[in-house]
Amino acid sequence: MSYLARCLVLFVVVAPVAAGTDYEGPMRFSIFEPCRGSASICGATILAQGSLERNSSQKFAAFVAERRAELPPTPTVVFDSHGGSLNGAMALGRVIRRNRFNTRLESSYSYENSVDVVKFIGNAKCASACAFAFVGGLRREISDDARFGIHQFSGASGDIGEGVTQKAVVALAAYLAEMGVSRRLLDAASLVPPTTIYWLAPKDAQRLRVDNSRPILIPWTVKASPSGKALLYTAAEISQGRRVSLIITTKGNNAVVHAVTQLQRKTYSADRIKQFPLDMLPALTFSVDGESIETQPLTPWSQLDQPGAVVFRTSVAISLAALQTLARAQKLSVSDNFGTATSDVSLSTALSIDGLQSGIALLLRAH
Repeated sequence: MSYLARCLVLFVVVAPVAAGTDYEGPMRFSIFEPCRGSASICGATILAQGSLERNSSQKFAAFVAERRAELPPTPTVVFDSHGGSLNGAMALGRVIRRNRFNTRLESSYSYENSVDVVKFIGNAKCASACAFAFVGGLRREISDDARFGIHQFSGASGDIGEGVTQKAVVALAAYLAEMGVSRRLLDAASLVPPTTIYWLAPKDAQRLRVDNSRPILIPWTVKASPSGKALLYTAAEISQGRRVSLIITTKGNNAVVHAVTQLQRKTYSADRIKQFPLDMLPALTFSVDGESIETQPLTPWSQLDQPGAVVFRTSVAISLAALQTLARAQKLSVSDNFGTATSDVSLSTALSIDGLQSGIALLLRAH
């Protein structure tokens, strides 16, 4: 049996702390509103608190069905859990993903009433098997001061027994791949003794895609078109199942930007894909160090169906002078100016600046 199989992930049991009271009972679900206002973080939020059981996923599904009218179109689930059943955690994670809910972890949770902000949970955590439930979220965010804990699995709970097998390791690895999380999370957990716990640092949570709230940016590279014309390319994975790419070429007195948004069908429902403003002229804007650069639409948004994905494409023009402004960027982003209702299919994202200056210089020399 391999070392990884013997040390199969995850996690120490530590009791969560609620406002003045510890709650160690079976996982329970409730709804609270973190703040008043129209921001997405202010909407009705589901709290999952307590010890995961084998049937926590069924309890969660029943809770959501009963309270659906109180929830926004894409609810967020937040956690305060010491762990529990590993199988129950993966089942809950799959229900969260099937419903396309987001997950978030903070160090404490509060709600706002008519006169005050009330903190009702302090020292929140997601440790042990809770980690697997958390990664079920479509968009996952961990605040810098939150505690997300991993360690070796000891088998003491009897969830999968003391005889940990390679088959279980493969199942866990497959689950993480299904959720878009790096297999290296298993490797990191295998190094932590089951009697202690390792709190994942924010940068590690992002690197392992446990926290996928920040896009993965790809440096700009110069490529050649089939006709031999130089073009400049970059891409970004904005979130699970959503990837965008930009290609810049020169034509006459302008630069042409080809923008592409790719949505995976296994992540986005047909109803959400239909929300894309197809056939409309684009309103792309670049932000360079806080200053906006407007573009001129060339082609409306069009759709291309691919196996397992839908691709939306458009083209815009900017002046060569504006292109030189892009080359000097220290901070760069692009926005398609979609409304809030369609923000989850938007290409709006930060962009890498690595390779941008030299790539634009090459484009202009070849122009």
